[in-house]
Amino acid sequence: GDGGGGGDGDAARDADAGLLDPSQLKAAGERLIRTILVMKHNGAIEKTRVGLACLGERLLRSSRRELSELPGAWLEALFERLRAPGQGVADLIRRSAGIPAGFMAVFSAEPPGVPRALLHDAMRRLLDIAEDDGDDVRSGAVATGQSAGVHVPQVHAFNVVRAAFMDKELSTETTAFVERGIRVAMRGFSSPHWEVRNAATLAFAALLVKVCGFMNTADSASSKSGGGGTGRRGVTADEFFHRFCDLHRFLLDELAAAGDALDARGALHPSLYPILAMLSRLRASAARAQREDDVTRVAPSDFIPIVRRCAAGRPYAVRAAAARALAPLVNPGAAATVVGDLLSELAP
Repeated sequence: GDGGGGGDGDAARDADAGLLDPSQLKAAGERLIRTILVMKHNGAIEKTRVGLACLGERLLRSSRRELSELPGAWLEALFERLRAPGQGVADLIRRSAGIPAGFMAVFSAEPPGVPRALLHDAMRRLLDIAEDDGDDVRSGAVATGQSAGVHVPQVHAFNVVRAAFMDKELSTETTAFVERGIRVAMRGFSSPHWEVRNAATLAFAALLVKVCGFMNTADSASSKSGGGGTGRRGVTADEFFHRFCDLHRFLLDELAAAGDALDARGALHPSLYPILAMLSRLRASAARAQREDDVTRVAPSDFIPIVRRCAAGRPYAVRAAAARALAPLVNPGAAATVVGDLLSELAP
């Protein structure tokens, strides 16, 4: 029995044996990490990412602990770079340059079909950073529209999560973070810094495509079928709110606050148009009987009164966006009633 166990151990070590010893593999990984973090050329960054992912994939399959733990060490090095103190606007190279690519290399190195532990841990930490406005904003020492005091790690984090949500190979794993990602992105719209708002908008756009599909898919399907605007990849309002039920209350509260600001001061709340855009990308649900959870939790029709208030706002763009957002929220069985109410409001 002992001899057999020793043979198995020898076989495992032989399987890990190669042309490079562990110290050389560690040095290779560190060199690739350093390279990807200083590169600015997209082509060079992509080639380095591929090499890092291939190396990480092989290391994660190794039975030797000192090798299989190296991708985790790379991840810590990437976080250290992302959160490096003293960063300013000059460090905000377009889309954070190689930082997202480094993270994506580690994420894609994890084997498919099993929970990606590195990805899950990193996404939680990245969303924590993306939610942190920094000391200057918390203290109120930042003037809106000024770049001074921008929390650069927050921008980097938004760029990384955007890349993760856009990656099709990670689609199943990143779905668990969609709800929080949408909440964090929408809160980023209220930042006094353009850099943060821009990064949050890009992350939100990636999330919108992930959960609702491409808008041009719906347009092309509509033109081919003769109308309706319902693309094959479209998601109905019922499906959306039952899949991401925690977003129902958050979006409803945000839209209510936006509607109040619009009614009281004619002000445009930062979350107003993004929420209307998201609702307009949904498809109308098929006719159905009202379910119990519609009444208690996640009925799309809960948004109708607030959307109708927005449709009466002074800015034309808001009225148009609200009109597009209204149709998917209406249960076909109640369409006649809603249309009648709208027509009655138009009567002199």
